[in-house]
This record gives sequence, C-alpha cells and structure tokens, in this order.
Amino acid sequence: MPNTSSLPKLLAVGCLSGVFAMSHRAVAEAPLYGSFLEPEPGPYTLARERPGPELYDAFFFGMPRARQIQVATDGTAPEAVFSDNMGSDLCERTMTFIHIKLRRQSVPQREGVPSLAPSYDRDITKAELDCTTAVLLGNVWETMLTELRYYPNVRGVGDAAAYHFSYAAPGMLVKSGFTQFPEPNSRADQFVRVAHQLMEYVDSPAKEREGAKNEMVRQTTRLLQSARDRNARSVGATRAPAK
Repeated sequence: MPNTSSLPKLLAVGCLSGVFAMSHRAVAEAPLYGSFLEPEPGPYTLARERPGPELYDAFFFGMPRARQIQVATDGTAPEAVFSDNMGSDLCERTMTFIHIKLRRQSVPQREGVPSLAPSYDRDITKAELDCTTAVLLGNVWETMLTELRYYPNVRGVGDAAAYHFSYAAPGMLVKSGFTQFPEPNSRADQFVRVAHQLMEYVDSPAKEREGAKNEMVRQTTRLLQSARDRNARSVGATRAPAK
C-alpha cells in the first residue's frame, strides 16, 4: 500500500504555489500609476475644482459651445484646444480647432475689500483641419477616454499641470478623463503629446501646418494602434479556453 502520509503536505504546497503564482502575475500586470487617464466627474471639472471656475470662464466665455474634442491644462501656463463643430454634428469638409492661451493679469487689491478672482487675457488662434485627420483624432480621443483607471492609493498631487480631456461623438454621452504625471512613454504620456501637437498645429503658420499635421497623424496612428492591439490581447485572453 503506497505511503500517503505526505499527500496533505504536497497538496498544501501545490495550493500555495498556485496562489503565489496568481498573485505574482496580478502584481506584474497591474497598470503603473499614470499609464492611463483617470476618470473625472464630467467634461467641465475645471469649473468646480482647482484652480477654480474663473479659469474655465476665461477659457470658454464667448466661445462656441459645441466641442467634440477638447483638452485643457490647468498648470502655471493654462491653455486649451477644442473643436468647433457648431451647426453640424459631423465633419463635412474641414473642422475648425481653436487654441486659447491664458495670460494671468494682476488684480489691484484695496485694503478692506475682499480679494478678487484673478483675471486673464486670452491669446486665441484658429486653424482648419481636414475631416480625415479630425476623425482620426476623434477615434483616439474616444479610445483613450474609454480606457480609464482609478488609482485609489496613489494619486497625482503637486504643482504639475493636469490635462483634462473630453470627447462627445454624435448621439453619445460626453466622455471625460484627466492625467497628471503620466508615466513616461505610456499611452497617457503619448496622448498628452498628441494634445500638444494639436496645439502646435493650430499655432503654426499656414505654410508649416502640413508638416505639423503629418507628425501629429504619425503619433496619433501609432497610439491608436497600440491601444487597439492591447484591446485585442485582452479579448483574446478572456476568450482563451481553460487548460
């Protein structure tokens, strides 16, 4: 008769090994802080959180209300860029993008009078973008704002700019997210670069915009492909038969 005295010990070791392997894998696959955008309550968080509603008003007061693509920063040099698709839900030939840079103005204070909110001067530039490129940007905005992650234990705190993104496709709710201190070369970091490239495109002289657009398209296409490849791997892992 075989000796079974060691069987419980072997089973216990096997179970512990399995737990350790699964735990180790879960830790290894956990997203680094700043690799993804984080969710926020809505596309107008700038109106409710730091640095206050006056910044949102400075950005968007008197501007077109229909914004399919939008990104705003709330750092020491605030700026925002958004699409103006007013009058049409879909891009027909071109889409206008508007870039606003704010310059903070000092507000004279008088003794005994409550301090006033800071005021801003606005530098505004506009540029047309072809529909093919505008749709590509819309695709990456929607994709990135679908892949949001909470980081409950580690949150970005500091003086660095936070980037607030929002996207509204026809017939769908507005999606919003933000990032601060994005992990270098992560998708969030690449997304911030695309936002800066869009701002640079709008600011470029007309004769230089084609080159700026080509670089933006290259970066956007690479980011979109990376996100789609990751989604395909996730779906494949979910559907893989158990062994």
